[in-house]
Amino acid sequence: MALSALESGNYFDAGFAEHAQSLGVQMRRVPNPRVVLVASQALTPFGDLNQTWEAFKEGRSAARAYPAAENAWTNVAAPLPVPPSEVFAHLYGPKDQKRMGEAAILADGLSRTLVKGLDLLNENGELIDKIDRRRFGLWIGSGIGDATELADVEKAINSAETRVKGSRRINPNSGLKLFPQGLIGFLSRKLKSQGPSGGIPAACATGAYNWGQLFMLIKNGYLDAGIAGGVEYAVNSHPGLAIGVFAMNRATSRRNDDPETASRPFDADRDGFVPGSGGAVSFLTSEEFAHQHGLPIVGEVVGSVNTIDAFEVTNMEPENVARTYAQALFDEENQVFYRPDVIGAHATSTIEGDPDEASAIRLAFGDKASEIAVTAIKGSATHLMGAIGALNNAIVEKIFEENIVPHTANLKTVDPEVAKHNLDLVMGKPRHMEVVVYEAGAFGFDNYTNGTAIVRYAA
Repeated sequence: MALSALESGNYFDAGFAEHAQSLGVQMRRVPNPRVVLVASQALTPFGDLNQTWEAFKEGRSAARAYPAAENAWTNVAAPLPVPPSEVFAHLYGPKDQKRMGEAAILADGLSRTLVKGLDLLNENGELIDKIDRRRFGLWIGSGIGDATELADVEKAINSAETRVKGSRRINPNSGLKLFPQGLIGFLSRKLKSQGPSGGIPAACATGAYNWGQLFMLIKNGYLDAGIAGGVEYAVNSHPGLAIGVFAMNRATSRRNDDPETASRPFDADRDGFVPGSGGAVSFLTSEEFAHQHGLPIVGEVVGSVNTIDAFEVTNMEPENVARTYAQALFDEENQVFYRPDVIGAHATSTIEGDPDEASAIRLAFGDKASEIAVTAIKGSATHLMGAIGALNNAIVEKIFEENIVPHTANLKTVDPEVAKHNLDLVMGKPRHMEVVVYEAGAFGFDNYTNGTAIVRYAA
């Protein structure tokens, strides 16, 4: 369209503004100077967030012998001991459960439990009237999600011994389960939330990546509040697929004879990651929203930055990771950079990934890197894939509350390729220390990168 035509005014309808306003169209967007973390919920092989935190402090491992398939190279994993549909059975009727996959139930159950605990639901389980539902967002993703239902659908088409042929064998509920948008669709209908929402699949950075998306929308004034996180259940539902794919790439541990020590970030004897199931979600808001609703504040989210490395499929590019770490620490309002007391490393226990991450931390912080405590929860939690980044962010609530940094479980002898970067790795036992600034890193296949920095809240 020519600019001259626009300038003529023929394409502007002054009277439409009043109609648009009546529809609730946002006419003016005001950025929020401070985004805060209010609370989190989780479900891991250890239990809820509190039970998981205790396991981290004790250095327990969630890994166990778990046959993925006959003659599999890897028979070590960390499945959820109880399906989400049983954990959250009180939230659903029989029809709901038929239409939802376990990953969607996990996302929904954690989120509604979280919001209910903050007294933000009415008697119908919907967001209270004081919340503008058009400015409440949901950003929950999964690396694999319930897409494994596709395998069941294909099996039904080709294997069933019935007189009905082909696609007529498909359970009509299957289509409702396998699509990724199902992770938040049911949840949005229950809460009656209508703000910008979605779920970004970013491999093992998924949970943190969705944090980054919600952070940006609140920071830039599109939302007042919302829920962000990640979930994963494929290790339970289809272990042959969820574990076997990575085993074929030699990315998983083959320590089948000693599963509890198989996940060992930064250790010289590591041989790959241990896949697991679980989920974590967090409630983020503007500072103003938190005060208006009398919500507790864990800390200010200074930055949650999403980038992509444009590098090798399974390896990170240290310079971009370092830049992402630094960007997340920049307080735009006050034009200052924070320096973290603690870094919650992504550290998956893979051969190449751990030294690359150590290199990136050194590159990001230079001589000061040795003064930052570095820990990795995967030695205990294992790799919950799309959920682990959200869990790594969520534990800041416990770190700030107790001034304890959990140690990296199973780290006995530091790999020389890691040791040469002279990082202060927390190993052997938890460390009691004052923590004011916490930063977590998350990285996924195909180069997804997130850095999230959270500062202890000071009103």
